[in-house]
Amino acid sequence: MIQFVESATERTTAATDLILAVEFLLFAIFFIKSASDNKRAAAWSIPFLLLAGAFLIGAIAHGFQMPEKTNMQLWLLLAGCSAFGLAHLVSASVGEWKPAWYKKSVIGMSLAAIIFVGTTVKFSSFTVYVVFILITMALVSWLNAICFEKSGNKKHLLIIFGAVITATASLVQLIKSIHFTIIWEFDYNGAFHLIQMLAGIFLGLGITGLMKSACSGIHTTERENNDISNEEIDC
Repeated sequence: MIQFVESATERTTAATDLILAVEFLLFAIFFIKSASDNKRAAAWSIPFLLLAGAFLIGAIAHGFQMPEKTNMQLWLLLAGCSAFGLAHLVSASVGEWKPAWYKKSVIGMSLAAIIFVGTTVKFSSFTVYVVFILITMALVSWLNAICFEKSGNKKHLLIIFGAVITATASLVQLIKSIHFTIIWEFDYNGAFHLIQMLAGIFLGLGITGLMKSACSGIHTTERENNDISNEEIDC
């Protein structure tokens, strides 16, 4: 028989995980519907779908009673989805800057994600997870700052805000003493999720705006047909 966990804060964490899963899934759908370039939409949708999957797994792991072995397997799967989701956010940002480098960045960042998961398993340290978030969000911020400087497209600023808020949320999650009540009881995990909801909105709105922009991103039809250089149409 399926049973919910007894901890009030764990139930809150599970509920906010589920909200985040829906948020990221909806934005991934918006990217696809808004884009004039399917490959560009895919580059941004993939990380959001992976992160939606990670949040859904988190909702299950936090919200239901289960054998310890099953719970550990879910956390490993969650770590993998999170790592590849964060890595692909960096790759998508690379694609906005230098479209020709996108595929290479996918390979490189995927290897980084694998190393992260392996390190997390070996040391069983949550700090490793936070460090990976900080590194990937720093890269996303830097790459989008370059794109903003080149194009003046303010949607890149929204992505930067989302990345900075995500990094802040990860640091908040390290503060184990956090505990407060807003209708429901929240601990440090719930606090992380509340902040991440805001970060997801900034990221999602920024990326949706890019999908609607005239400047194509990764592997544009214009580049494929006319062999135009990256420098001429990068955004």
